[in-house]
Amino acid sequence: MKLQFTDISEVKEDKNPFIWYPFVPKNECTILVANGGVGKTYFALDVLGRLSNGITMPNKMDAGLKAGSKTVMVSSETDPKEFTKRLTQLFGKCPSNNNCACSDVDKEPVVSSLEFGSEEESQVVNKTAFNKHLITHITPPVEMLGKDKGFADRNTRRSFMKQIADFGDKVVLFDPLKSYLGNAYASQHKLRAVMEELSQDLKEFDLTFIGIWHLNKMGKVQGTTEVKDSVRSVVRMANNLEDERVSFIQVEKANNVPTDVKENILAFDKNSLGKKAIFGLEYNPDLYDSNVTMEEHIKGAKKKVKNVNIQTAQTVLDIITLAGSKGILLGDWRSSKNQKNTIVQEMRNRGFGNLARYIAKKQTGAIDTLTRRGMIEKVLVKNSGRGTRPLYRLATSEVSNAEISEGLIRDLEL
Repeated sequence: MKLQFTDISEVKEDKNPFIWYPFVPKNECTILVANGGVGKTYFALDVLGRLSNGITMPNKMDAGLKAGSKTVMVSSETDPKEFTKRLTQLFGKCPSNNNCACSDVDKEPVVSSLEFGSEEESQVVNKTAFNKHLITHITPPVEMLGKDKGFADRNTRRSFMKQIADFGDKVVLFDPLKSYLGNAYASQHKLRAVMEELSQDLKEFDLTFIGIWHLNKMGKVQGTTEVKDSVRSVVRMANNLEDERVSFIQVEKANNVPTDVKENILAFDKNSLGKKAIFGLEYNPDLYDSNVTMEEHIKGAKKKVKNVNIQTAQTVLDIITLAGSKGILLGDWRSSKNQKNTIVQEMRNRGFGNLARYIAKKQTGAIDTLTRRGMIEKVLVKNSGRGTRPLYRLATSEVSNAEISEGLIRDLEL
């Protein structure tokens, strides 16, 4: 071990420690936390587009990057075609070139490659350039995914960061960041160690990370409680309680930022997406009512999710009850085809098709909730082929509607 001593007189102060004040500090890791459906990905891509093109940021601050800086999105959930489609919706009209082909959603992507590992084990990574914009996409290689891989492995992390820096990218967006931390995200000790090393690497390679992070059913970040403590900045989002088309953004945690600045809230209407006269999302401070706090919007979203789960579970139980001892198949809510004798189709017939997607959610979904409470049971029946498929039936008929309702509410409030 060799210690490195630094004379403070030799250290030059960074005149601009943020690439976007006060949301994203330079050469640090910022996480963007929210429930699904809030617009996290669109918002994050809007930020990348503004940073790379030198456009005024949503809060009227200047971008902390030089115009022409490269940014990149790393995601296995959003493939290159979906990535291109979203950028087209956001930046379909290029402000610097009216002849830009950005409006061509079906344009074939330009592909280059990055390699990970040794020559024998190299993995090709698609990097899709979106016309003349400076935002690119990477589909992560296998070395970046898995419990014992990703940034938890020093060599993999530094190989990734070196190639990103060599390509010229300055800001990297991960969707979601958790996927690239291996098993470290669930362990306080491991996560702290990995994030401390990552912080040093970001400064060495002159990179800034933004990571999308999902919330669990209790409205807390998935994984260890160390997640928020291990990053320099936390930005949170929430839907407007009265109008889900409107999203709010606020700094939850930021070092060296005055409290009154952190309390400022950005707001955008998802209906502004794709408007020809607007480049990116349209932010409007008048959309936020200061009489309702951000916490109230977030708590309201939790309560709404709980109510949806209760309503769904009660509807599913009624359908299974009517099916009798023979039981009923679950069905697939993703398919729009008519699925006779399934729970999904029966929900659609009753006008609850919009709730069908919540049926099979683990732990909070109707099936898991009702099974856990001993109200229904799963029976595997043989297909016409060799496989089996599950159908559901009542575990007991001796239960009243009042008991069902009270039990579900008790269970979901735990």
